[in-house]
Amino acid sequence: MTALGSYSTGTVSVAAGGTIVTGIGPIWSDENARPGDILQIGNFQSVISDKTDTTHLVIPPWGGGALVGVAYKIWQVSPQRFAGSESLATVNKLVAAFNTSGYFVFVDIDETVPDPSLGDDGQYAFQPTTGKTWVKSAGVWAYLGIYKAFQLKGAWSGATAYTVGDVVTLSGSSYACVLDHTNHTPPNATYWQVLAAKGDPGATGGAGPTGAGYGGTSTTSLAIGAGSKPFTTQAGLAYLTGARVRATATAGATGWLEGVATYGGTSLTINADKVSGTGTGTAWNFNVAGEPGASGAGTGDMLAANNLSDLANKSAARLNLSTDPIVILTTGQSNFVRDPTFAWTPAGNLFEWNYDGVDGHTGTAFVAPSGSSVSAPRKHASEVAKANPLRKVYLINVAISGIPIAQWISGATSPGMWTNITNNVTAALTAIGVSTIDALLWWQGNADQGGATEYNYQTTFEAVMNQFKAQSWFPRATPVMIVGLGSNADNGGGFPAYDRFNDLLRYCADQTDSELRKFVDPSTFPGATYWDPALPGHMTAAGYYALGQMMGQEFYSGAKKTSVPASALDALARNGSLVRNGFQSIDQLNAGAAVAFSAGGARLTDGWKGFITGPAANGQRVASPFSTRPDIPFGLKAVITTAKGSLASTDFMSIVQTVEGSRIKCLGMGTNVARQFSLGFFVNSNVAFVGYVCVRNTGADRTFVRRYSIAANTDTFIPLRFPGCPDGTWANDTTTGMSVTFVLANGSSFNGLTADTWLTSAAGTSASDQTNLGATLSNAITFSGIVAVPGLYLPPQDHWGMIQRPDVDELRDARRYIETSYDYGVAPGSVSQVGEEILLLTMSSATIAQMGGTARFKESKRATPIVTAYSPGTGASGKVRDLGAAADVTALADHIGLNGFRWSASLSVAGASDALSMHWTAICD
Repeated sequence: MTALGSYSTGTVSVAAGGTIVTGIGPIWSDENARPGDILQIGNFQSVISDKTDTTHLVIPPWGGGALVGVAYKIWQVSPQRFAGSESLATVNKLVAAFNTSGYFVFVDIDETVPDPSLGDDGQYAFQPTTGKTWVKSAGVWAYLGIYKAFQLKGAWSGATAYTVGDVVTLSGSSYACVLDHTNHTPPNATYWQVLAAKGDPGATGGAGPTGAGYGGTSTTSLAIGAGSKPFTTQAGLAYLTGARVRATATAGATGWLEGVATYGGTSLTINADKVSGTGTGTAWNFNVAGEPGASGAGTGDMLAANNLSDLANKSAARLNLSTDPIVILTTGQSNFVRDPTFAWTPAGNLFEWNYDGVDGHTGTAFVAPSGSSVSAPRKHASEVAKANPLRKVYLINVAISGIPIAQWISGATSPGMWTNITNNVTAALTAIGVSTIDALLWWQGNADQGGATEYNYQTTFEAVMNQFKAQSWFPRATPVMIVGLGSNADNGGGFPAYDRFNDLLRYCADQTDSELRKFVDPSTFPGATYWDPALPGHMTAAGYYALGQMMGQEFYSGAKKTSVPASALDALARNGSLVRNGFQSIDQLNAGAAVAFSAGGARLTDGWKGFITGPAANGQRVASPFSTRPDIPFGLKAVITTAKGSLASTDFMSIVQTVEGSRIKCLGMGTNVARQFSLGFFVNSNVAFVGYVCVRNTGADRTFVRRYSIAANTDTFIPLRFPGCPDGTWANDTTTGMSVTFVLANGSSFNGLTADTWLTSAAGTSASDQTNLGATLSNAITFSGIVAVPGLYLPPQDHWGMIQRPDVDELRDARRYIETSYDYGVAPGSVSQVGEEILLLTMSSATIAQMGGTARFKESKRATPIVTAYSPGTGASGKVRDLGAAADVTALADHIGLNGFRWSASLSVAGASDALSMHWTAICD
């Protein structure tokens, strides 16, 4: 009899009572796992309800207990597998035909390797979507490579996603793609292989005939003077009609005449408008002459217009000789690029750099601005020029449409905005003859609003500002104006992210260098008069004109506008911080003593646990953690006590808080109205450190990691934003709703995540560039001021010390999770009679053998706690003190609830009277 068919590749994990089975190593296809098949693990079996993908099965609640990485079998008995005998015979014939070494095993698009249970030695596997091919040898699929025909893609483009086998052309050569990618320019050996290289230059050709030259002579007799002067000269000269030519007399007169010439054949006629000397010349030499300057209306420079000697125009003369210009740099995207038709009069002392808005180009000169079209930067600079009539104002506008803020980071290409800015600023300042700019205007954000980069915008913006501040041409006190987007209403109601993004831009103006930054709000100009209904997010010519005028006024006289009153933010952080004990002010269990991290999690301070495998570390609350922030009195410090330079794949180290579901209810996680939240903290490490903060739900099937980096021995404030998660399961009751993990080290099993995106079924907590803090003995890192608030805003850094909750409020909150009968600051297990529970009983005649009483909690607990008794006399756990016998006896705690518990003990010696005393802890964190 033929045995039942089964499948058992890899291992599986399932929780007690769980309905999801997770496989490690299998590829559950429709062939080897179907609804109705039987899953067997050990002696327990369950029917498979569904197969969600190649590594996940759905079953009824599992009754066999929690299992991790165990063997299994899928008995292939589903009714879906049964067929009639005739159909079965046909299938058998088909299988027999396929069961040959020449038949391919096809690999599905969502699989990365062939199913190891399929195929025989010598048989091939093929994935049509990628061209990948394998051969089975000794029972194992061996990867052979990619077999795919060339795909001709034409000229290379940074915007195209290329796959293996794509062929492009660039600069006369052709290249074949060898690794899937986007925006890696050939030649780059990682991604491209030369298919056909451009040929060498040909040999240099022979010298051509000698071209026409200037110069020339004439013996025409003419008097020196203004007007038309016809000369006969040599043919074949290089003069063109319209050139300016000077004729110098070499005989018959002393002097010269010059003007615009007409030349043809042997005739050269000069329309003389400048002369020097008198007489009639009989021999002449010709030379090219330069055009007179624009102010040269007299017979000498000292009589020219706009000169100091021209008493009729003193202001213009003073401006002409001014050596104190104002230089304004503007940069952004399309709203700084557009200049629609508009008739107006720019200030006469305004000059505009002629950058053409093309990536990689550099302007060549300053020119007079157009009065027939208007741009917001041009109108702003004109307003500044009008306010400073005796100073020249130079505008350098380097803007390109439709690009995200990441293109302003140094090293970015296509377009490389930072390179465009530095090249143009350097050339423009050289042309002016100065070394610094005076102001920066920023209007960028349309390309980032509502997208995946929005929550990372402020961090990137500060990185761009730091690039500016590092330049010698950008003085530290340079004012920065940040222009907002239009409102959602201004743009037809289809852009709700615009309003939120305006708040973010306001925040950028407030958070860092707030004394130098101003936010300009164009959404104060409502309606179609100012906003282009055909191009949402962009203004009309009237809008740019009005906004430029407002920007000019704000530049000098606009008041600094705070985006949100500090008191409101402080109140939010004080009463609504999502995490507990972020300033480490409460430490009920340890009272500041060092605690060793453990694999299962050791309580370091209230709310925070230390997890570790591989190296070893201690964590403890320390006073005055940051030298630059005396307003933050405590911090949580981790110190490496056993180093491990090379981590095993499953080694890790982290500091974690689990957040009660009721605290994150306001975020609406798991729904279509999930809201972002912001998390800020101070950190200092003795080594340069790249770290990650990981947020995930209880089931660990929704994970989001954010990266930060700090220099060694530097107090650093880190602001991070996390977007709301619209799916997954997020508790909003008294159970754990979310965990927040500060990663200190991760082996390869836990550091393969992609940052800045919600991940499902993620096994790790960081990306691969996570620093291993445990690499060196005594490495240390300190955290404090950990505040998480719903929404976009974090309070300004200089308010951070002010948002600490009073210790009495923090302690009241902490007791919801941990409470002791010891006085605050006395560690459980200490010998202390202060605050002990005492039960005294005296009987007139009866004998007492056992006594008991009740203890009440100061705060109702989140859940039923674990109660531990301590002897006040010795500090021994699980004991109470028999005062009559001066001995410890075993304690019994039962009937434990959210508000208290009952305790009792048997006396050492029965008697008519005695007393018991006890300390206790109640923990439900």
